Amino acid sequence: MLRIVLSIGLWLLCFAAQAQPSQQQIINTQGREKLILMNQYLAVEAEVDGRAALAFINQIEPSLPLQPENPLVYEYYLYKINALRLSGDNNTALALADRLKTSAKQLNEPDYVKKALLMHSRLQLEMANSDAAKEDAIALLALYSKDEQSIAHGEALLNLANIEMQQNQYSNAYKAMLNSLAMFEGLGDQPHIATVNARIGLLYRTIGDLDHALSHMLKALDIHIRVGSKREASETYNNTAIIFKDLGRYEKAIELHKKSLALKREIGYQRGMIYSMNNLGETSRLKGDLAAAKQYLDEAKALATSLNNDMLLGSNFLYQGRIALQESNLELARSYLERAMAIYNKRHASDRKAEGLVELARLSEMTGDDAAAISQLREAVAAARAAEKNLVLFDAYEKLAKLLHKTGQHAEAFDMLSTYLSERNKLLDLNSQQRIEMLVVSNQVNEAKRSLQLVQQEAALTEARLQNQIAERNMILFASLLSLALVFFLYSRRQQKQQLAMEVAAREAIEEKEQQLSLALWGSGDVLWDWDLRSGNLSHRNAERFEQLPQRLSPTDLKQLKNHIHPDDFDEFEQAIQRILARRDDIFDVNYRVKLQNGDWLWMHDRGKVVERDQNDQPIRLAGTLHDISELKQHEMSLLSLNSNLESHVAQRTHELQLALKDLKSAQDNLIEAEKMASLGRLVAGIAHEINTPIGTATTATTHIIEELEKIQNLYQSGELTEETLEAGLSQLHEGQHLINRGLNRTSRLVEQFKSLATPPSTEPANEFSFQLLVNAAFEQAKVGAELSSPLQLSTGVDQTMRTYFDALMQVMTILLCNVCEHTADTPNAEVKVSISDSPAQYTITVDDNGPGLGDDEMSKVFEPFYTTKRSTGHIGLGLNIAYNIINQVFKGDIRCQPSSLGGACFSLSIPKLT
Repeated sequence: MLRIVLSIGLWLLCFAAQAQPSQQQIINTQGREKLILMNQYLAVEAEVDGRAALAFINQIEPSLPLQPENPLVYEYYLYKINALRLSGDNNTALALADRLKTSAKQLNEPDYVKKALLMHSRLQLEMANSDAAKEDAIALLALYSKDEQSIAHGEALLNLANIEMQQNQYSNAYKAMLNSLAMFEGLGDQPHIATVNARIGLLYRTIGDLDHALSHMLKALDIHIRVGSKREASETYNNTAIIFKDLGRYEKAIELHKKSLALKREIGYQRGMIYSMNNLGETSRLKGDLAAAKQYLDEAKALATSLNNDMLLGSNFLYQGRIALQESNLELARSYLERAMAIYNKRHASDRKAEGLVELARLSEMTGDDAAAISQLREAVAAARAAEKNLVLFDAYEKLAKLLHKTGQHAEAFDMLSTYLSERNKLLDLNSQQRIEMLVVSNQVNEAKRSLQLVQQEAALTEARLQNQIAERNMILFASLLSLALVFFLYSRRQQKQQLAMEVAAREAIEEKEQQLSLALWGSGDVLWDWDLRSGNLSHRNAERFEQLPQRLSPTDLKQLKNHIHPDDFDEFEQAIQRILARRDDIFDVNYRVKLQNGDWLWMHDRGKVVERDQNDQPIRLAGTLHDISELKQHEMSLLSLNSNLESHVAQRTHELQLALKDLKSAQDNLIEAEKMASLGRLVAGIAHEINTPIGTATTATTHIIEELEKIQNLYQSGELTEETLEAGLSQLHEGQHLINRGLNRTSRLVEQFKSLATPPSTEPANEFSFQLLVNAAFEQAKVGAELSSPLQLSTGVDQTMRTYFDALMQVMTILLCNVCEHTADTPNAEVKVSISDSPAQYTITVDDNGPGLGDDEMSKVFEPFYTTKRSTGHIGLGLNIAYNIINQVFKGDIRCQPSSLGGACFSLSIPKLT
């Protein structure tokens, strides 16, 4: 062992004297000095350019003194293994690591056995052999005592954490990371502290907690910059930039990628340069700067080709293909994407393969080959699921559901969408569980630290008692001071724990409310804005699709918004704001057009109000929402255009009649507008009521949880907290959580039902079918989930062969029969009669039941959205409105409700025949 220490000491002295000798210096020396200089050279070169290092190794190795008993030989082989790894020759590197481990064991060199085991484990992990890597990691940790505080021990713990992270064992990985971090902090090793923080940041990014990920990455970056670790700083810049990209902050991401690339150029780290240039290209594309994106990607492609790095070339081709798709250069896109897929298939890279298949599906859809796109998306789903690439999986699910719907495969589209929602909810639950497990691990590690501190304090107290036997009078004073310090320490720790608990509870409550607001804004598509008139700060939420909006705006200089608001609408907007500032209005309501990122204009309804005033009653803060009304404006313009053409045509034929009808048309327009606004008001009120109910329930439950937590805290602080009180409190918290989940789930279902209100024209081909078979199938669906006190009898009369849209009619009949099942549930001997009559121009279908029926006022409102007589049982009143829209928009027919001859309600459908 002394020989090893002396040899390593000599090597370190030589290394300190000359950081990296030239190749010619190494060639000109002989024997032991040559091996020392070679190790100095490889210590730098093998970390940044594996191919260059390996080429020089092959040139110089025959002349090196490589006797196994020399410690410098072990160092040399460790550098060679690293050079082989960076060159992509992992199999050769693994075999060499295995031989080095065996040789070190035979020569009783435990330090090099540990180093060889660590390298062997890392290589296994890079080759996706995580189980073998974990066996090596466990064997390596068994060589250290639990109390040993060393850099090598900390690196072994960090290696195990990387393996656990690869195997998705995030809580185990986090625990190992915290243990290694505590060890490096105890040793004061700043570079390793930064490395662990960076790994923790990547772990948080993996589970979707970008805030914590960014915090740890920035901490790691600050340390690397301070200690001058250029390679580690360059990699941390890159990883931090990726998090900013995930957050949509592309400018910041590009800035950090450029810093990473500059450092990698400075140290000659070519493989890292390819990563940075690829990332710069993809981020520039997301920002919309396609010229810069192509420039970076072309430079990356040239360098990756020279290094023969297939995986980095595959990523480059994928990003180039996305740009070609964005520019509608379909042949170039196909060329890039097929080259990328060839590399991913060869390397069995399921995660990247899934991304490539999604882009190929986009290409197939753009060329009109929907069948190929569907097939590619199905394959992408399988690949993404195998690689646990959740974001790609959800994207593939969503695109596949839309394509299936587009091609008329509605049932399968619905199943695919249901699967997508189910798996997304599972992922959210899993991420939440992982964050909780990581928080538990963090608390356990902190508790262990506190226990160690208490043990150390007890040891100090014991030593003080021994000293008391020697100098009792002096010890009395010392013991008193120590006791006071201990009391103060325990009191401080208790206060810190209480403060931490309060901060965690407050942060969780804020995060929950922020998440609810984000989901509500995402679901509605609205933009929330907040304007501080004193500082000029103007913030927006959910405004990513708009052109970069100003973050500061002076109330006296609204001209800054001229580039974002259409010139024809700016004056009206400015006047509305001036009325607010002049205290003539408290609320403003104005419609105007806003510029999008692609340069298009979007009609928005801006509604805001004064939310804060100063002591002089001057407004100092405004807040409000922007709501997309482009579709409404488009319909309005279409209607105006149609009316204009009609008026022009009538004016050319009968000028005299136009004068006579002018007053009548004006009255008619006013009546239509009034009815439109009334319907819109009822629709908005219905949506607000249905969504406010579950959200109100969730808000009430949240308030109750906060009150219950405060109650438990007060009892704990006063020392009156009992086990029964704690169990009762936890039961209340669980019940509140259940109410919140149920409210939010109901809100999600409501939003999905609201989407179904818009019924597009059917793309389903017409076909012939038996009306009686359709009714029987719809009746069986309607009975599923219905709670009938007695059997419901169905009679269908004479069968009729129809030629029309099967799926649409099936949906309408299912809705009507579900309605019958609900309203006849308590009717004895309930029956429903469905009949059809045929005329040359149309089919007439009637649905009669003997239920309680409807009054005249109820019949007049039965097709309105959100109107229901069963609201107390959870119904929201959208079914008959959907049926009404399908009959009118898809079939161009008519549906009416009237009293039935059986005593209940009768729905009559008129469906024109298809030519």
